[in-house]
Amino acid sequence: METIAKWHFAMLNDKKRNKAIENAILDLNLNNKIVFEIGTGSGLFSILFAKSGASHVYTCEQNPLMASIASKLIKNSGYANLISLYPESSSTLIRKKKFNIKPDIIFTETVDCGIIGEGFEEIKKDIIQIANDNTEILPNNINKLGVLINSNGILNLNKVDSYSQIDISYLNQYSTSTYFPVRSEIYKSEWLSESTLIRKYDYTSIELPKHLFSITATRDGICHGILSWFEIEFGKHTITTKPNFGSHWHQAFHPLEKIIKITKGKTYNFVINNKGRIEQK
Repeated sequence: METIAKWHFAMLNDKKRNKAIENAILDLNLNNKIVFEIGTGSGLFSILFAKSGASHVYTCEQNPLMASIASKLIKNSGYANLISLYPESSSTLIRKKKFNIKPDIIFTETVDCGIIGEGFEEIKKDIIQIANDNTEILPNNINKLGVLINSNGILNLNKVDSYSQIDISYLNQYSTSTYFPVRSEIYKSEWLSESTLIRKYDYTSIELPKHLFSITATRDGICHGILSWFEIEFGKHTITTKPNFGSHWHQAFHPLEKIIKITKGKTYNFVINNKGRIEQK
């Protein structure tokens, strides 16, 4: 039997996430409203939209196994007559012109630890294409925050030097240059700054290829990279992946090309590109 990625279980057991999104759905006036969901997953939120009064929910899921699972759960929910599931991506659906409805509400929860790794840009293009001025989009805003961090433990998840006088640093040319997930709480680390807004994301504005941001050091030290997390807003309900919050999402670690020496009180400028790579300016 096929298996699904284990993070699905962690995600569906994330009560803070589920409750925030459910409350955001309950806040909406769904009477006679059409909902389009991008990324059906298990079908949980499609069912909640239908249960909460939506006139119809259109939803799409590109993973064949998850689409099959969602289809069964929707069928058993008692709301199957209010939900249409398409087993394909939103881009394919729109390109094939199978979906020519202007939804009142567009919902997606397709972010990874660094926000952009689950097709953020493509989904944004799809949303811009089908939304109108009156379409309500959830999430309405995503803030990416971060700190300068010193942590050999986290750094060594992406870097090697030598063992027993054998140089194995050749592997470093294949290390991740953008970001990777990390449970930062389990590694010894030192924050060298206060948390700072790195970048804002949403599904309606055009993203620039690169974004400049600054962080002021609050102590001296050696900076190995930037640890980031997000705050995602569903209406007036916010989910954060900040360390120790208890989210199923990890934080994201953005390694710097070169380790830098940080001086307390000095402000450092960085650029983040649309793949999540951060470079010192």
